[in-house]
Amino acid sequence: MGIKIALLDVETTGLDPTAHCLWSLAFRFRADARDERFVATCRPIDGADIDTEALVVSQVTRAQLGEYTDPREVRGRLESVLSRLCDKFDKHAKFHIVAYNARFDYDFLRAWWERLGADYFGSFFWFPPLDVMSLAAPRLLSVRHTLPNFKLHTVARAFDIDVDDSALHDADYDLELTAQLFKILYNEQKAST
Repeated sequence: MGIKIALLDVETTGLDPTAHCLWSLAFRFRADARDERFVATCRPIDGADIDTEALVVSQVTRAQLGEYTDPREVRGRLESVLSRLCDKFDKHAKFHIVAYNARFDYDFLRAWWERLGADYFGSFFWFPPLDVMSLAAPRLLSVRHTLPNFKLHTVARAFDIDVDDSALHDADYDLELTAQLFKILYNEQKAST
């Protein structure tokens, strides 16, 4: 049984996973020589706060959020994919979540999952998640002062990854940047050991 990787990116209605909610999620699962994608948008869970600034950043409106799929349906589809790719009763079959600023994405995904009344989150995913931002930081120590910020798009450019500025806050696009960045950093680390 090989290592199972779940690359993840989410878009949210704010910064606090206990008050706000994810509305877009993108996964790329790598398990047992399979590569499978899961991309979905869903309405925020009833009662979740919606920060206007988060909507501006994501370029989405409240009206658009209201038209998205029911979150229970999206969670059910996600659990179907997870169940097909791993056995939630086998602790060796879990996925390692890999994300940029991983704790943010992980905390929002877990809060969303649990607020929808679902079980077995910890049976599908290892903790802690693997943070691509933290992996990149040591590599950029000598040039950190030249970077305007440490956001995903900036760091991707620092690693000579082409970035499409028209896709600034799309979970699926950000997932692809994260995947490219993780591949570079993972291969460098493997080569040095």
